[in-house]
Amino acid sequence: MIEDQTEIGQCELQLLFAGSRCLAVPVAEVDALVDWRTPTPLPGAPQSVLGVVSIRGRMLTVIDLTVLLGENELPREPKQIVALRGAEQLALAVDRAGDSIAIDGELVVSMGRVGSLTVSVVTSGADQVEVLNTSELFAAAIRGRERRRRRF
Repeated sequence: MIEDQTEIGQCELQLLFAGSRCLAVPVAEVDALVDWRTPTPLPGAPQSVLGVVSIRGRMLTVIDLTVLLGENELPREPKQIVALRGAEQLALAVDRAGDSIAIDGELVVSMGRVGSLTVSVVTSGADQVEVLNTSELFAAAIRGRERRRRRF
């Protein structure tokens, strides 16, 4: 349910492509864009957590956006990793990173509480770009996962 349409001020977004979706995160939250490296798996991790990888001396948890966002695609190997800034030490597995785009008073269709991962949808030209809420990515990746092992 789309609640409203609003104008926003100046903002720069990094375009990301995962499965059939065009996504974005604020450029200020991107630390690095690197070619794919196979993460070291974490035993018992949810399907959306591919493992950990070292980028610029930081150990980052790699999240598969296609799994996290419910894309119904066959397993595939991502092509790039987007390392994010912040205390959560996260990276995103994507098919490719696109250009950064400057949003200057362009139309934003607010998503309200439709999904905790999408802050808004930006209409840029003919494309609709979902802007991700990076502060919710880790919680969403582990949501619904029991933290203790079941004992028999």
